[in-house]
Amino acid sequence: MPTTSAGTAQQHLRQGRVALASGAWQPARSAFEASLACAESAEALEGLGAAAWWLDDGDTVLQSRE
Repeated sequence: MPTTSAGTAQQHLRQGRVALASGAWQPARSAFEASLACAESAEALEGLGAAAWWLDDGDTVLQSRE
């Protein structure tokens, strides 16, 4: 069965959560951005904001929380 956009978005979310938990900020950011490219979700936006915070990217932090 092919993976749907929603399924792919969920896979990226899982990868992002694992990366955040291990302190891998750039991989977390990439995973959350990939999730958002599939489907916008509050969880992906929050994850992106958290990763951006640790990467000292204030503009992305604010944009993800708007």
